[in-house]
Amino acid sequence: MSFRIRDTDLLGRSGTFSVGGRSVDTPAFLPVIHPVRQLVPGPELLAMGFGAAITNSYISLRNYGHGISERGGIHGVVNYDGILMTDSGGYQVLEYGSIDADPLTMAEYQVEMGSDIAVVLDRPTGISATRERALETVEWTLRAARDTLPVVERTRGRMAWAIPIQGGLHADLVERSAKESAALPYDVYSVGSPVELMNSYRFTDLARLLLTAKRNLPPERPVHLFGAGHPLTMALAVAFGADTFDSASYALFARELRYMTRCGVRNVGELEELPCSCSICSRRTPRELLEMPREEAVGLIARHNLYVLREELLDVRQALHEGRLWEYLMQKTTCHPSLYGVRSLMVEASGDFTEFTRLFKRRALLLFGHEDVHRPELMTAASRARRVSPRGKSITLLIVHSVDVQAAPSAGDDVYFVVPFLGLVPPGLSDVYPFSQNSKPDPTSIDRRVLEETARASADAVSGWGITSAKIVHNGSGWAAEMAGLLASRLTERGIPATVEVSHV
Repeated sequence: MSFRIRDTDLLGRSGTFSVGGRSVDTPAFLPVIHPVRQLVPGPELLAMGFGAAITNSYISLRNYGHGISERGGIHGVVNYDGILMTDSGGYQVLEYGSIDADPLTMAEYQVEMGSDIAVVLDRPTGISATRERALETVEWTLRAARDTLPVVERTRGRMAWAIPIQGGLHADLVERSAKESAALPYDVYSVGSPVELMNSYRFTDLARLLLTAKRNLPPERPVHLFGAGHPLTMALAVAFGADTFDSASYALFARELRYMTRCGVRNVGELEELPCSCSICSRRTPRELLEMPREEAVGLIARHNLYVLREELLDVRQALHEGRLWEYLMQKTTCHPSLYGVRSLMVEASGDFTEFTRLFKRRALLLFGHEDVHRPELMTAASRARRVSPRGKSITLLIVHSVDVQAAPSAGDDVYFVVPFLGLVPPGLSDVYPFSQNSKPDPTSIDRRVLEETARASADAVSGWGITSAKIVHNGSGWAAEMAGLLASRLTERGIPATVEVSHV
């Protein structure tokens, strides 16, 4: 198994995952293939661009037993020549309470069936578990992982092995599960129990679960997120560290005649038009889907849903490649109120994002609301700006909307720009990315919280220099006067006397 990383942005990575002579580009969505009843045939999934998929080893064991190798292994059974991951039955535990199997039996069966990525039999936590119950699932899964190690070592090099991370909504248990899992010689880490969070639209909890696990896992290993197959959550999953994710949503929604869009899911019966240009939708109307035999309609809607998931995945990959995953996820949060809350977690996680987010981009940064003050690129730029300290104990702060390189004071003066979103900008860095390479709202349209947070961050930077006094200069416009007042107050709170002057020059 190998995992080669090409680009990083926030906690997302693009790269190539290879195992068993097969490769797939990441981030990757793995559609679930039912080992008995396939709604969309394996070759068609491959042709649509899904180079990896997931199927269920427990259902395979119940239906095919130990004669599966005579059918060409699991690849032959589902007629799929891409990378196949096999869930060990953990989801059935979550769904039905228990299954009639043990970790070693399921591990050996996954070897027998020819899985490319096998999963340790786990005991999913779920989101309603008490702390006591959650602890039991963590300890049970870790014991199962240790018991499975002889099989893992015997098959190393032939296949990859994934260890599930449990703990649910109990952050300390997720942390423990991740840390102890990271100490074991597994190839892939799989974060469990998101399906219930997805179904109840608890997107912030989902992001926090993934972030907690990611903080405690080695950065060079791939992370899989179970059950995340919704167009609303792909950008979230990638931004918070998932390299691969799976779901049967495309088929489950289709069976209920539910139609995916990039911003959610609709019932076909509610639609006047099919808002998609895929090969399914461009030839049909909602009425035609409703009037045809149900199984035919289900198959067509499932294919459409896969097209939507694929399109969303490609847009997320492109955003990651261009270093604008923050912008893309911010836009995505406007699709549903339950997703909007993820913005506050993005701000909270900015320190985690900064390490893996490159400062220099091919395009200007697009800045919109107060959360963007905390963009990792701006945090890195601000850190560099703070290193350009003044020579004396008094400084002049010029409130401006945009840095004017031509009008910048000489680098020898103890004069700094203060710019909404960007904060403190030394004149010597005026033309360095991103201080001049950004686009922001018109001054009269800027959210007051942007001014407040810019003033706070600028005052923090100044207070770190041991300054004894500051002069704040602005052009007299309403927003600039407000920003000057906020900055003066923040400096005074930090023991730095500040005066405010108006200059129309």
